[in-house]
Amino acid sequence: MERIIYYSDYKVKETNYVKQEIIYSLILKSISFLIGIFALGISIFKGSLMLLTYFGVFTLCLSLIINIIFIILDLIRLFTKKDYRNKVLYTLKYMITSSLFLAFFINLIFITPYSILNNEINPFIKFGALFSSIILPILSFIDFIEFDYNYKTKRSYVYFSFIIFIIYLLTIFSLSKTLNLTWLNYIDNSEISMPYFNLDYNLNSLSDLSYTIFFYILILFLGGMLLLHFKNKKYIKVYKIPYTSINVHQDI
Repeated sequence: MERIIYYSDYKVKETNYVKQEIIYSLILKSISFLIGIFALGISIFKGSLMLLTYFGVFTLCLSLIINIIFIILDLIRLFTKKDYRNKVLYTLKYMITSSLFLAFFINLIFITPYSILNNEINPFIKFGALFSSIILPILSFIDFIEFDYNYKTKRSYVYFSFIIFIIYLLTIFSLSKTLNLTWLNYIDNSEISMPYFNLDYNLNSLSDLSYTIFFYILILFLGGMLLLHFKNKKYIKVYKIPYTSINVHQDI
């Protein structure tokens, strides 16, 4: 029987350099960055700073930061062939992209239907939410899989995808309790103690809150595993890593 070959067994000495690929990467990242700036501008100038406390807008800000960093590094790589991307930056981008997947799910299922039907919400905010919470995550997913495949990962990396959401929950809960902040419930325009009604500790029991948080973490887990799976497939294809039908060649 052949030895099981893991793709992490292979050491890539030199990062794959394809000028056309870097240009495509720059185009996609630039589009995502411009969409993010547009959506953030609408959220702030047509809404209020409180919109920054929503998970979708929060992850949007993080994606803008990581996007501009990778755009700069891509430009350096394009003109000098030197790759300064490292595991820390790749891991941060993986965490942010996974969080965008959760923001996409939350807004698509729980927020967007109610906000569209709610005539009291500024139409510019609705338009901004469409870009930041639906279109941007899709572009970020494609970008990560197609152009960030050099990031070598294992199955255990999926746990990194939980970090941003947990930090967000703890931060918003602390702000709510210490500053007595309230948010708008998109269902009936009432005030709630957390940005999302199903996370409001005054409206939901501890068991319901635990179930909701577990469900969101499950979504993060599934999104994170999908990212790793397709990115690793791209890595294996680009670097022509051999495997047979019995190989667990992605470590996942």
